[in-house]
Amino acid sequence: MSPNADYFISPSEARIVAHVCGDGYLCLYKRKRSKADLSSHRRKNIYRNIYLIGYCNLNKKLLNEFSNDVKKVYNLKTSFQKENNLRFENKFVYERIKSLGGGSSKDWFISNEIFLANKEVMCSWLRAFFDDEAFVEIDKNRICVNSVNKKGLLQVQALLHSVGVNETTFCGPYVYRGCISYRLKVLQKSLLEYKSLINFIHPRKIYKLNKILAKP
Repeated sequence: MSPNADYFISPSEARIVAHVCGDGYLCLYKRKRSKADLSSHRRKNIYRNIYLIGYCNLNKKLLNEFSNDVKKVYNLKTSFQKENNLRFENKFVYERIKSLGGGSSKDWFISNEIFLANKEVMCSWLRAFFDDEAFVEIDKNRICVNSVNKKGLLQVQALLHSVGVNETTFCGPYVYRGCISYRLKVLQKSLLEYKSLINFIHPRKIYKLNKILAKP
């Protein structure tokens, strides 16, 4: 496969990108070539670039989803570096995810391909991102996301509005865990729409959201 701006984006790929924006990472580094590689091919450069994509999460359902989506979309297998850290190497996928918005905590964004996609793709991106980054506050009847990435979080708010989750607020800047941060809130009036359109697969977050919706 090679990078292509017209490459179709599916709900599965949207989830992969969102997970990289949430609890994932992209890493480019150099690795020394093996002796066998150097002996079989004469090379001036004894190092080669490694394009690494990773995803860390404590929830096995989310890890399994990421692994299954990578296999479905790119026909690649992931492996565990540690118990909760999935990773794989591929130059095309690295560049593809980066072009779709994957990046560091301060640099990730939502690409035009996702904003212009169908509703299922947009909701898939949001669901994966919120499964990673959101927390549900039962006492305040809301879903919140904190981020150091102001532009990215404003794009999340815009994407929510695009799919029909309209009652949101954006707050900040303020200091959170020693960093300048921002907060996006999905308010009680839109929680039913959030559940029907996006929801979670993280069991604890599903439970908390249902507790709010069950209130008289």
